[in-house]
Amino acid sequence: MVEFTNSQLGQRYRFVGTDFSKFSYDPTELPILYFTGWKPIPQFDDATIAKIRQFLMDGGTWVVHSNCGRPEFNSSFRQEIARIFPDRQLAPIPADHPIYSSFYPISSMRVRKNKEPWASISTDKGLLETINIGTVQQ
Repeated sequence: MVEFTNSQLGQRYRFVGTDFSKFSYDPTELPILYFTGWKPIPQFDDATIAKIRQFLMDGGTWVVHSNCGRPEFNSSFRQEIARIFPDRQLAPIPADHPIYSSFYPISSMRVRKNKEPWASISTDKGLLETINIGTVQQ
């Protein structure tokens, strides 16, 4: 992903391996935390929850990707993000959001459910979700 992004954008992004016990939680040092998995994620202790919340409030971005849409991973992440932001909810990103057109226009995504073949789904179905923490919702 980093190599592709660098070649397409002419940037020099890099991958930095870390874990929550070693992570600085400073978005000026590591602005994007990419988290992917297959199995349920472990429950974070209260100190880690507070550090992740502050990292996000300070402008950090946490991109979470469930390999093959694994329900075990999804439900465990949903539990932890609800602990991090108990007053916010994950919600679909609207189809007109800039994320769908920031470099390449994205009108559909290929998804797979269980063992069914890959299917193309329109982005107006709300395939990506976010928690809005930095702007006022009206």
